[in-house]
Amino acid sequence: MTPSTPYRLPDAAFWALVAASVLFCLVHAARRSPGRAATPQGAAGAGARHSAFQRFFHWANATTVAILLVSGLAIYDSLSLGNLGRTTAFWFAWHLWISPAYAALLVAHVLYEYRAPGHVDEMWPAGATPGKYDRAQILFHWAVALNLAALVLTGAMLWKPLRALLPLRLLGLGWEFVFVNRVLHGLFTGTLLALLLAHVYFALLVRDNWPRLRSMVLGSRGTR
Repeated sequence: MTPSTPYRLPDAAFWALVAASVLFCLVHAARRSPGRAATPQGAAGAGARHSAFQRFFHWANATTVAILLVSGLAIYDSLSLGNLGRTTAFWFAWHLWISPAYAALLVAHVLYEYRAPGHVDEMWPAGATPGKYDRAQILFHWAVALNLAALVLTGAMLWKPLRALLPLRLLGLGWEFVFVNRVLHGLFTGTLLALLLAHVYFALLVRDNWPRLRSMVLGSRGTR
């Protein structure tokens, strides 16, 4: 397929999203003073205590999203991956069966966070209860969450078993609507990849966030 094929996100648009994320990270790194001291661990890491379930969800979610990204790009072949030496059916099977696993993880995460007192309040930017995350991190969390939700919804339109359960005919929505969702699915894949690149940059290369990263890798110390 060429970038001009209808109902396909142009490869140039996909790469532009990724390039914008890389440029943002480079500019952020350049604006930081090389001699700037990191925030003391007591300040940056005081609230960075993660439970065993939170650590499990984070890394299980990262694994499933990574598999979905690789398999989805191999199916779509928007980056000329050549299916990575496997057939389209191989990658579609992975994409098909990992999607329910991701959905199950998401449901478990929501149930856990609503069960734990204070977890919901600390994830709202305007919340009065201070938590382990600052406002920028909370906004970033919601950007990723909404992006993933958009991928789930647009993916449901493309997956025939799920699409058959949706009242598209009753709503007067035909194949045109399904094909538009194909473009949107590619668009939200690009924005997700851009967000994840920024996430990796801030987690690994911004020293202020290292105490929180250690908590996510090694576990919590003390109690909330």
